[in-house]
Amino acid sequence: MRERLESTLSSWTDSSVNTLSSEDDLDHAVAIGAAYYGWTKTHGGIRIRGGTAKAFYIGIETAGMAIPGAPRPLRAVCVAAQGMEEGTQAEVPGQEVGVVVGTPARFRFFSSTTRAGDHPGDRLDRWSPTELQESEPIELTLDQNRGEDAASGSADNEPAQSFVPVQFESRVTELGMFELWCHDKRGDRHWKLEFNARQEDES
Repeated sequence: MRERLESTLSSWTDSSVNTLSSEDDLDHAVAIGAAYYGWTKTHGGIRIRGGTAKAFYIGIETAGMAIPGAPRPLRAVCVAAQGMEEGTQAEVPGQEVGVVVGTPARFRFFSSTTRAGDHPGDRLDRWSPTELQESEPIELTLDQNRGEDAASGSADNEPAQSFVPVQFESRVTELGMFELWCHDKRGDRHWKLEFNARQEDES
């Protein structure tokens, strides 16, 4: 296998490749690669760029008069551009969004492999089924008292169920987890929604 790999690498260049000597300890290959990856992020250097294969969106119900029996129109807000690299984060510009806290809520997410030009904050009022595909929704209750991994915020005067204006921030971790953080614009609370971006890319 070692010889076959060297032969393949050599076929890509004009010279012979002999970098996989028998003295190399392949048991440490992953650790060495991870250390070099971290070094290149700090000091610069050549590294293979990855990134998400899809752009990600969150579904936001539009404001307006509620019609009994009819769902509110849905708008898709881009929260991560296609190709967002692991280990990076991005603020999602645009208007504040109200999220409900203190009661079970359902968050709808979408993804796209075709809308490579969308950036965080871009909003779609309509789309075709081939443009956006809906992912499994995330259902959870956002803790009104403090939020996920956050310092305690002031919620003494809030009712058991309330809407909180938030600003979104998206992150892709080195392990491939996509995190969408909701930052309370009125205090220091924040909440985290997450799913595996690598599994989404493979689906």
